[in-house]
Amino acid sequence: MTDQKILPLDVHAIRADFPILDQEVHPGKRLIFLDSAASSQKPRQVIDAMTHYYETSHANVHRGIHVLSERATAAYEAARDKVREFINAGSRREIIFTRNATESMNLVVATWGRANLKPGDVVVLSEMEHHANLVPWHILRDQIGFTLRYIPITDSGELDLETYAAFLRDEPVKMVSVVHVSNVLGTVNPVKSIIEQAHAAGALVMLDSAQGAPHLKLDVQALEVDFLAFSGHKMAGPTGIGVL
Repeated sequence: MTDQKILPLDVHAIRADFPILDQEVHPGKRLIFLDSAASSQKPRQVIDAMTHYYETSHANVHRGIHVLSERATAAYEAARDKVREFINAGSRREIIFTRNATESMNLVVATWGRANLKPGDVVVLSEMEHHANLVPWHILRDQIGFTLRYIPITDSGELDLETYAAFLRDEPVKMVSVVHVSNVLGTVNPVKSIIEQAHAAGALVMLDSAQGAPHLKLDVQALEVDFLAFSGHKMAGPTGIGVL
């Protein structure tokens, strides 16, 4: 093991990147923002990039042959390539832009779920899920009649993987849809193992990585996950952009 030099964290330089932090919220009290798990603030680099686009390049993408449309389309598709590289997807065609992680997961439920699930099938969720990964499944269950199972949370704040294994062994599970990192507990779930077990049982996997993508290195090819969702606004990006 080689020694690695740990560089000091320049808090003042980091704060300077975020214009919104340059204010007092109470007399003599500088703004300190600790709610980034809900929605992160935007650094100057993101704000400047968006301003530059609107000032120089805005037009409909893929809908015109004039200069601005071609420029906007090139920027749009370049962003797709950057996302592909960020999660190490096998192809840029695997990247679907949505409005947020919630819409990404709803899209899977409304398309794959409606086309493939039937009465008697089982979808496995967990008690750790955000409502975005609960409500759409509940709605579709009420319409189609499949069964939902929930992986319990242990006293240590982790998923009960023995119960999960029993679901896969004893029931006709078609989809496992679980959170990568809990937005409440901060638990980092063992998603590689969860995915491997699901695939061995013939089930697909959707991963809610809204909290995972901002903090963990993602490699969808190594994970072999079938669907992965995350949002830009939780990782210093603009509100209104998500990825599936």
